[in-house]
Amino acid sequence: LEAIDALVKMADQYQQRILVIAAGYPHEMHTFIDSNPGLKSRFESPIHFKDLNLDELNTIFKDIANQEGFLLPAGLEEYLKIYFSSVKNIQGKNFGNARTIQKIFQTMKGNLAERVFSQMDLNIRSDQINLEEIKAFKLEDIPSTPQNKIEVSSPYKTNDNQNHNITITNH
Repeated sequence: LEAIDALVKMADQYQQRILVIAAGYPHEMHTFIDSNPGLKSRFESPIHFKDLNLDELNTIFKDIANQEGFLLPAGLEEYLKIYFSSVKNIQGKNFGNARTIQKIFQTMKGNLAERVFSQMDLNIRSDQINLEEIKAFKLEDIPSTPQNKIEVSSPYKTNDNQNHNITITNH
């Protein structure tokens, strides 16, 4: 409450030189605004952002992967959408949209590194390493969800051009 009182005081004192943006989930923002009578008149025009849909979440993931030089093989995007949907359902109002996608990407990057390192021949020379292989995500890099088992009946084509029926299960 002290911080809110200080914010209200600063907003009055520096009203021509300060811009205050408060961001949060709707319920929490109402609680924040209602915590001090001076806030309601200072935050009169809220801007509401809708949650991102699965295609938008997938685009964010692809953009992050592209920026960092990672590859998404054909077919993996559909499994990512299923995974994002599952995580969104599990986390409910705590789902952080792009922030959650960033965390999923970081986890997948770690899973990819573990997978590649565990399969790597330590006697191989660096010029013999296939960079595409160590930068390409695979289905097994997608983290499991703590509460769901996702079953996918359509085949997934891997880099060896073989079709596999996939079931994503808990670890």
